[in-house]
Amino acid sequence: MKTTTWKVLGSFALGTALLAGCGGGGSATPITPDDLCAQKADKECQVVSRCGNVTKPNCVAQRKALCLTVAASSTTAVRKFRPGTVASCVNKANTVYAKTTITPTDLADLDNICAYVFQGDSATTCTVKYDCAGGVDAKICDKGQCSTKVVKNKGQGCANPGEVCNPADSYCANAAGASSPTCLAKALQSEACSATIPCIPTMRCDSGTNTCVPRAMATESCGTSDDCATAAPYCDPYIGHKCDVGLSFAAGALTCVDYGGGGLSTGTGGSGGSGTGGASGGDAGATD
Repeated sequence: MKTTTWKVLGSFALGTALLAGCGGGGSATPITPDDLCAQKADKECQVVSRCGNVTKPNCVAQRKALCLTVAASSTTAVRKFRPGTVASCVNKANTVYAKTTITPTDLADLDNICAYVFQGDSATTCTVKYDCAGGVDAKICDKGQCSTKVVKNKGQGCANPGEVCNPADSYCANAAGASSPTCLAKALQSEACSATIPCIPTMRCDSGTNTCVPRAMATESCGTSDDCATAAPYCDPYIGHKCDVGLSFAAGALTCVDYGGGGLSTGTGGSGGSGTGGASGGDAGATD
């Protein structure tokens, strides 16, 4: 999957063993983004045992380089490297890449944890939630403000920062003639949809007809994982963008090219990520 989000990072206790791995000899050398990427790459590259002819050193070199590029872009005027969060990211990567099949939910959870390695300290304005102070998911970035998330139901107002609509059935927008946004019903099957009018979770917006249609099943074509049904939730770029159960590795599989197999495939294996954060899954104005 070709993305710009942290989908390849992951916590074991941040103690003497981790510091020794980073600084050498058990010293208290501060952890750096280079250490983060070395540890993350090591956990990702446990998949080489399933890839057959791929070596771990080649995999680590490839994945570390990708991670370092991402780390550089994730350090901004607002967001700074937080060494104390490296352990949780590395551990999550270890857990995810130990799985036989990695689902989009696994990748999204990993993305979220690892994005917080580069976190801001804002209590007011934001572009994404990672600009905001606090722990993981302590705040969302909604309507440009760091806010506590308050879920509103269909028909309720959602004008204030932090007020987001229940993603199961509604989205935040102004009804026709209204001066203030409320939680409006998402479009049902065969109803009109668009970039601003989302479908209910079991449907996707067909770009050809601009109507809601059922999500794609296994082996059916997709553009992103959002197009795929729950039973086959991963839009797999390694098999021609078709829905299947998740990212997996095997001898000769194209996925292995992105993990030390030489060069990069069209999939890029979840990429190195950017940690910039994602949208709120249909809640207009909110950036979780």
